[in-house]
Amino acid sequence: MAEELRETRDLLAELRGDGGVDDAVLADRLESIEGLLSEFDERGTTIGAKKIGDNHIVELPVAAFSSVEPFEEVILFTLGEHGEFESVSELAKTLAADMGEEYTDSFRSKVIYNVDRLGPGGKAYVEQEAHGNSHRTSLSRIGELWVRAHADDEPAALS
Repeated sequence: MAEELRETRDLLAELRGDGGVDDAVLADRLESIEGLLSEFDERGTTIGAKKIGDNHIVELPVAAFSSVEPFEEVILFTLGEHGEFESVSELAKTLAADMGEEYTDSFRSKVIYNVDRLGPGGKAYVEQEAHGNSHRTSLSRIGELWVRAHADDEPAALS
């Protein structure tokens, strides 16, 4: 819910600024807010809240961040900056270019290995969806939170 409030706050700030809001962006935000309000109206609370006596208690899950190696950080920040990649090879090419490295089979293997460690079977910061012979790669929700929490630590090469 905090994320929705942040995005709505940003949208309202944009509306106040110059009034040039993209209708599609506005419709997307309104749809998301309507979904939350509908849920609240239907249940009287949001998911995760329980009624105890006359009060509602909200249970907030605690995100247990795993330690991240320097190269894994670069991968996470790159995914945060670019969003989804159609394949791990595409991600590796972007990383090589951003880091001034030569794109080789060895570099690609290093990226694959580290993405696997960051994926569902490892630290769960990255999601992959099979798409033909490749895997679309993006940040998971916890990965997005990690990137946001560590944005001030982003390596200068990627800023």
